[in-house]
Amino acid sequence: MKNWMRIAISLLLPVMVITSGGCTMKKEQETKNAVKEEKVQHLMAMTDMMGGIRVVDLDANDPTAKDAIVWEWYPSEETGWKLAQGRLALAIDDVKLRWSEYYQKEVVIMTASNNWAGIADYSTGECLWEEAVPYMPHSIEMLPNGDVVIAGSGGKDYMTAGCLMYYNITAGADCTQTDLQMLSSAHGVVWDPSQEMVWAVGWNELAGYKVEGEKLVRDEKAGCRLLHNNGHDLSTDYYDTDMLLITTGDKVYKYSKSQDKLLIEYNYSDILLNNVDTKGITSFSDGDVAYCVATKVKASYDTDTFYVIRLDEEKGVGVRRQYTIPDFSMYKVRNFTTDYQ
Repeated sequence: MKNWMRIAISLLLPVMVITSGGCTMKKEQETKNAVKEEKVQHLMAMTDMMGGIRVVDLDANDPTAKDAIVWEWYPSEETGWKLAQGRLALAIDDVKLRWSEYYQKEVVIMTASNNWAGIADYSTGECLWEEAVPYMPHSIEMLPNGDVVIAGSGGKDYMTAGCLMYYNITAGADCTQTDLQMLSSAHGVVWDPSQEMVWAVGWNELAGYKVEGEKLVRDEKAGCRLLHNNGHDLSTDYYDTDMLLITTGDKVYKYSKSQDKLLIEYNYSDILLNNVDTKGITSFSDGDVAYCVATKVKASYDTDTFYVIRLDEEKGVGVRRQYTIPDFSMYKVRNFTTDYQ
């Protein structure tokens, strides 16, 4: 058994609650974004407040059981992690699977609000890069060239110290922070391949940035003010590439890039829109959505419960299922794929 893996020692029993939503999947979107014939994978990564990552198969008979776990990671000295072990507990807050042009392999990129960011080799769990990153990192994205952009919330000084930071990973041992752009309470960042730009969410705005060299340049025509404060999670929509998913303190929106506006009516908005304290949200190419809401398990911002919304094809409505994992606490959930969208 590799040192970086930790498998749960008992089966985890789910608590399931099913509710129906009345928002049908739009026919025009089904045509525009038809799912390919091959089976869609529903692998979901969860940050573990004990200081690691767990990936589960949502298509398993019981997504909370031991046999649904497809990958786990916890840092150790044996796998080269010098900073992570002391910085991840109650702090790890973002995870994404990416293909790295620089490393020429699949990597897992992560952040922790205790001033840390890291890149793990997906196949071995070994450390490829880790750094003491300032301003309380809350999210990370890898650019197509292999460099990363990190969103820092700014901590107690979130209105004046929140920011986006560019790190030139491709410089190897000479990697440094080459740019910093202020964005109050920055909590989420994603790369948009269709627009070839970075999107980030802050306290009360969604902002867009072009990448020029090793710098981020704000595109004043991209993004918008949020209808509610406390912008939190940001995710690309794998079902509709025109959309971004945004959570705030008490709302979940979609943002249409083509319309340049926030939407309060969208697929499954009847279930999602008015969720309070949604910390993590993600989607899949067939329209399924997964998310988690803080329930204060180990800290005020975490939970042991996640929800999955899937289409009831006969009724044409979304059905929500609730899953609870005892002795586990998560902060964000992610579609575990190398695709950006």
